[in-house]
Amino acid sequence: MAGGSLEGRTVTFRVLAFDDPAYPLFTGHGRTVKIGDGVEFGLSPEGAQNFVDVVPVEVNISETRIELDYANTQQGRFLAAEFNGYELSFPTECALILSASVDGGATNLPLAPKALTVEPGRLLINVEGLAHTEASRMAIDVEVGDCPLS
Repeated sequence: MAGGSLEGRTVTFRVLAFDDPAYPLFTGHGRTVKIGDGVEFGLSPEGAQNFVDVVPVEVNISETRIELDYANTQQGRFLAAEFNGYELSFPTECALILSASVDGGATNLPLAPKALTVEPGRLLINVEGLAHTEASRMAIDVEVGDCPLS
């Protein structure tokens, strides 16, 4: 058991954008890793779909925190859509992430609490329409359930 921690777990991270989930504007490749020390994901453009592509970002996941850093990107704005953001999927049947909240002190994007959606085995982070620069960053604190390691 890894009660209360994301470390040691398997996670798939991908970029999604859609107005209707049945007809996505962009579906990222998705990458799967085991969470450990250091940066888990370093995303870069994957090739445009419907004139949408990945904004470069580094993602670091620790026991109860997900940090996104846009140091390797240029100034721009995320596409406005019903959802444009990130999906973190964990292969588990139980409620792994019980809650998620924005750490306002470590986040300089205007990410509203409603931008976070928690589902069993999945966390969605919606950044649609937000402006970003190389100084942009966000930190999401999560309450992790006591689920068996996958």
